[in-house]
Amino acid sequence: MPLRFDFSAERILVVAAHPDDAELLVGGSLARARADGAQVGIAICCRGEKGQASVPDEDLAATRRAEAEAAASLLEADLYFGDVADGTLTDETA
Repeated sequence: MPLRFDFSAERILVVAAHPDDAELLVGGSLARARADGAQVGIAICCRGEKGQASVPDEDLAATRRAEAEAAASLLEADLYFGDVADGTLTDETA
C-alpha cells in the first residue's frame, strides 16, 4: 500500500530567505496540502533586491514581491514579508 500523507487538519508555514524560494522548493507540496484543506503560509525574510532577473529591472525587489504575491494567491496561502537586505540574513537578523 503506498504511503499517503493527509494534510487536511494541518497548519503549514514555510520560512524562506528569498522571494521564490518557497515556490521553487516546496510549491507542489504546498499546493497538495492546500488542496487537502490545510492552512498554508509563506514567510519571506529578505527583500529580493539582489536576485537575478532575465531582463534588467530597476526595482527587482518590487517585481519579486509581486511574483511572490501572485504565487501565494494561486496557492491560497497567507504571505508574510520581512525586510532584511539580501546577503545580510543571519541567525541574529530575523
